[in-house]
Amino acid sequence: MDKETQDAERMLRELRPVPPADFVRELEARLVTRTRRRERYRVLAAGGALCTLLAALTLVLAIAGLLPIGGGEPVQAGPRCTTTMVLQYERRPVLVVDSEGTIRTEQRTVAVRKPVKRCR
Repeated sequence: MDKETQDAERMLRELRPVPPADFVRELEARLVTRTRRRERYRVLAAGGALCTLLAALTLVLAIAGLLPIGGGEPVQAGPRCTTTMVLQYERRPVLVVDSEGTIRTEQRTVAVRKPVKRCR
């Protein structure tokens, strides 16, 4: 480059307009708050859309009968089933104090009643 072109470029760089510092601060503050507001609205819209989608999916599955919501017959035991008490004998440990005052365990046979469901 020749000297005249270099001088012209240097002069243009030096005379470049610079906005006032107050203007720059205010502009940056406005742009940042707009961006944050937009992000909040985007998150809110995405959350609302997700909730609506899940509610619609649940409703469709319930109508189709694939979910146990408000449909079908109640579950009941068969009419011929009864619960009876059965007497069983079990060996259980029991704490015993002997004549010397020491504590030891013994196995004793004890009658125990247990409920049993019987269907015919």
